[in-house]
Amino acid sequence: MTTPEIRESEKKGFIRLQKDQQGGIVVSKLNQGDMILVETEAFMYELRINTISYPTLRINVNTASKVVRDCGEYVVSVDSLYRKLKLTIKDWIGKGMCMKLKYDSGTNILTGPVLGATFVGMKEDFTEFQYDLWN
Repeated sequence: MTTPEIRESEKKGFIRLQKDQQGGIVVSKLNQGDMILVETEAFMYELRINTISYPTLRINVNTASKVVRDCGEYVVSVDSLYRKLKLTIKDWIGKGMCMKLKYDSGTNILTGPVLGATFVGMKEDFTEFQYDLWN
């Protein structure tokens, strides 16, 4: 195999590992009001779904990072980047991958690698539940 073929094979293997074995979060499948608490190497991020109506996505982000707080009012897309393979998975939050937060102002922020995440949602009876990923 040539180098580009090896690289493509590594990317496919990594995507399969992320989606089939480790699991992750497909952001567009969340409901309004859902929240994700994401731990990276440097900061915790609280992502609260404000609006999802295709193709509009609006997420409020709370974090201690001053850089992120000054970027804009809403995040309009969350993708994941795996630097070693120069691989981006759209609409995904995955373990070991950096989140790419795109703001309504056009600013893009790349976080450190994701270490863990907790999903907080609402049941039909309006009681809250949570699910820890990779913690």
